[in-house]
Amino acid sequence: MIGKLCVVGVLLFYLSGCEGQFFSHDWNSTDCLTIGKKKVVPGDDFWFDKVPVPPIVVATSNSLPEGACKRQLKRYIEELGNGTFWATQMFDSSAKYPYGIIDGQTRHLGSFDQCYRIEARLPSENSNSSFVELRSRYCLVDFKYERKDNYLSFYEKLDHDFDPNGSAWEAVKEKGDYRRIRRYMLQMALCVPAACTPEDIRLALQEPYDDFGESNGVAIKVGVDQENCQTMVEEPEFSTGAYVYCGIVLGILVLVIISSLYDGTIITEEDKRCTSKSTQMLLCFSVKRNLRTIFQTSYQHRGLDTIHMIRFFSMCLVLVGHRMMQYYANPTVNMRYHELTFDIPSFVMVHNGPIIVDGFFGIGGLLTCYVILDQFQKSKNINFFGLTFIRFLRFTPAYALVIFFYSYVFQHIGSGPQWQTFITSASKNCAATWWANLFYLNNYMTMDKLCMFQSWYLAVDFHLYLLTIVLLCVFCKCPRKIGYSILGGVTVLSILIPFYITYAYHVQPLFIGFSYMYSVTKDEYFINHYVKTHMRMTSYLVGVICGAILYDYKDASWRISKRWSHCLFILFAVVMSVKSQSLGHHYYNPNSKPSLLEVALYACLHRGFFALSFCSIVLLITMGDGLDFHYNFLTPRWVQPLGRLTYSVFLCHNIIQMYQIGTMRSPRTYSIHNIFWDFVSDVVYSFSLALLIAIGIEGPFRKLEKHFITQRSSKLPKKARASFEEEIIQNFETRKID
Repeated sequence: MIGKLCVVGVLLFYLSGCEGQFFSHDWNSTDCLTIGKKKVVPGDDFWFDKVPVPPIVVATSNSLPEGACKRQLKRYIEELGNGTFWATQMFDSSAKYPYGIIDGQTRHLGSFDQCYRIEARLPSENSNSSFVELRSRYCLVDFKYERKDNYLSFYEKLDHDFDPNGSAWEAVKEKGDYRRIRRYMLQMALCVPAACTPEDIRLALQEPYDDFGESNGVAIKVGVDQENCQTMVEEPEFSTGAYVYCGIVLGILVLVIISSLYDGTIITEEDKRCTSKSTQMLLCFSVKRNLRTIFQTSYQHRGLDTIHMIRFFSMCLVLVGHRMMQYYANPTVNMRYHELTFDIPSFVMVHNGPIIVDGFFGIGGLLTCYVILDQFQKSKNINFFGLTFIRFLRFTPAYALVIFFYSYVFQHIGSGPQWQTFITSASKNCAATWWANLFYLNNYMTMDKLCMFQSWYLAVDFHLYLLTIVLLCVFCKCPRKIGYSILGGVTVLSILIPFYITYAYHVQPLFIGFSYMYSVTKDEYFINHYVKTHMRMTSYLVGVICGAILYDYKDASWRISKRWSHCLFILFAVVMSVKSQSLGHHYYNPNSKPSLLEVALYACLHRGFFALSFCSIVLLITMGDGLDFHYNFLTPRWVQPLGRLTYSVFLCHNIIQMYQIGTMRSPRTYSIHNIFWDFVSDVVYSFSLALLIAIGIEGPFRKLEKHFITQRSSKLPKKARASFEEEIIQNFETRKID
C-alpha cells in the first residue's frame, strides 16, 4: 500500500498546490486525511511537504558551476526573501505547479509579458563597478516522468474511462494508446536571469528532481530546448534581407498606387489603344483591372464550372483541419474531450481530415489533363519546356513573397511564450532552405528544416504536373486504347508503390499521431511518407484519367439517364467519399488488430477512391441528365471569385494561424463553439489577405507573363504564332486548383 501511495503521490506532485515553504494549513487535533488505508495526521512527514517548486529549486541548486548565472540566481533568491519587486516579479511570472493534467492540460505558460520586461540595475557587490544590469529570460521547461517499475506491455482493452477508485497513475500512463494525451510530459514556464543559458537551467533542476524522484520511485527527466528560451536582449535584429524585402514590397505598393491612379485617367477606347508597351506593363498593377479579373463570372463548361465550388469548399476544410492541428499541438485546457471523440465514429471525418488533400490532387490532375489535351488538338504539339516554365512563373512569385516573409520579417512582428519555438525557428528554416522550396524540391531535400509545413503540397503537385506532361505526350501520339492502357498501367504502379512500402516496412496507413503531436516536423510518418511524391501519385493520376475521359466525351452524343445520374452521383460523390474516409476509423482504434495486408490495401487505395469521388462530380454533371439542381447549387455567382483566391489563401492562411499560436498567452478551450469561431475568423482573415496578395502579386505577375508571351509570339511567323498563343495563353487563362 505504501508503494501505491507513492505512485499517487507522484501524480499529485504535479496536481497539488501544496508546498510547505509557501503554503500552510492550521491543523487542529481533529484534522485528518485518509489515503487508501493510511491515515495522514498532523506532524507526519509526507511527499507533499517536499514538492520541488521550479523557481526556488533553480535558484538554490548546488549543481551549477561558478559563473554569472549562479551569482545572479543567488542574488535573486536573496532579493526574493527581502520582497524586492524585480525578484518577486520574476518568481510570480513562473509556473509553480501544473494543474488539470487529468483533463490533458500539460502546458503551463506562466506570465510571459511580466517576465519578458523585467529589467533592473542592481547595486554591485564588486567595488569596481557601481551597478549591475539584470534582465530576464523566459523558458518553457520540459518535465518527463515515469514510474521506475513501469512496464510498457498492456494486454487489456484500451479505453478512455478512468476508475474513480483506482490508481491515479492509470490516468497518466499512455499504454501505447496513440489517442491519449501524453500526460507524463509537462511543460512549465520558468523566469530566470538572462545570464542563465538553457543548459544552466537544466543542470540546476535535474539533480533536485532526481533526488525527489528517487525518494518517490519515479524517474523525472528535465529538458530545456534552446528554442523554448528567449530574452529581450537576444531578439534578432532587422537584417539587410528584411530591409530589402520591405523595400521590394514597398516598391510594388507604389507601382499599384501609380498604376491605379493612371488607370483612372483612361476613359475612352482610343486612350486604351494608344498606350505604349511600358504603359501596358504598368497597368498590369492596376487595382481596378485586377479586381475585375477576380470578380468577373464566366461559366462556360457545365462540368468544369463546378470546380470553383469544390475548390472553395475544400479550402474551407483545409482551414478547419489546420486549425484543429493547432489545438493538438498547443496549450489546451480540456484535451480529454478530444480523446473522447475517437470513440465517436462520425468524428473520423475530422481525424482523417488530411484526406481532403487528395481531392485537390484529383481535381488538379483532371484540369491539367483537359487543358493539355485541348491544346494538343489545336496546335498538334505539347511544349514540355514551355508549359513547365509557364507553370513555374505562374505560381512562384506569390509563393516567393510568402517564403521571404517567413525568412526575414515574420519573426519581428510579435512575441509570446511559443514565438521562439514556432515563428523564429520557422524563419531560420526558411532563410536556410528557401531555394529548395522555390525549386519545388523541399519534400525530398530539406524536411529536417521544414519551411511552411503545407509547402510540401506544392512540390508534389509540381512533380506530378511534369509527370503528367510526359504521360500525355505519349497518350496523344497513341491510339486511345493504348493511351488509356498506359495511363491505367502507371496508375496501377502508383498504387503498388505505397502498398509495398506499407507492407514491407509496417508503415501506418494514414496520419494518426495528432493527439500526441507537438509538431509535424517530429512525426516520422509525415516526414518520411506523407509528403513524398511517390506516395501521393495515385490521386493525381486518377484525376488525369478522368480528365482524359472528360475531354474525349465532348465529341460524344450519348448522355447518362436521369435515374442513373442520380444513383451514380450518390454512389460516387457521396458514398465513396464518405466510406473512403470513414473506413479510417478502424485504424484510429488501437484495440483493432487489422492484418498487415488489410493495412497495406487501405493505404494504397483510399486516397485514389477519395480523389475519384471529387472528380466524379465534374464527370457526372457533364455527362448526366437530371442534375440541374446539383449544377445550380455548385455554381452560384459568388463562389467563382472566392475560388480564384484559394491559391493565395493556401499560401497565407498558416501565417495567421501561426501568429495566433506564437502570441498565445494562455491555453485555449477545446469546444465546438471555439472551433467554429476560429473557422469564421480564419476564413475572413485568410481571404482578405489573399485578396491583397492576388491584387498586388498574383494578378499583376500573371498579366505580365501574358504580356511577354504575346510579345514573344509576335516575332514568330503567323502560323507558328497562332499555335504558340493557343498553347500558352490558354494555359494561362485556365486556373489550376491548389
